[in-house]
Amino acid sequence: MIQAPPLDVTATRDGLAISGTGDIQFLIHASESTEAGVQETEWQLPGLTIRLTTDARRFTEHREGQDIQADYSATTTVNFTIELPGKGDSPALHSN
Repeated sequence: MIQAPPLDVTATRDGLAISGTGDIQFLIHASESTEAGVQETEWQLPGLTIRLTTDARRFTEHREGQDIQADYSATTTVNFTIELPGKGDSPALHSN
């Protein structure tokens, strides 16, 4: 996360709960970024899949070299579910 409004963060047994209202920007660095796919509701990264649900009014994605910037505008909720190959779904990370 490279930009966000003031946030409340709570560690839980199942992950991390983050809440805030506004624009959130993530910078994703993947050494194999040509294989990475970043969409509003799913990030396909080498060896890792992250599924997202969000109420963001706008999503944009920008690539530069091995970096991918994902911007979620005017959001109050972003929910992350991380999946590792062969491990099934891991605990969810929630942002409400």
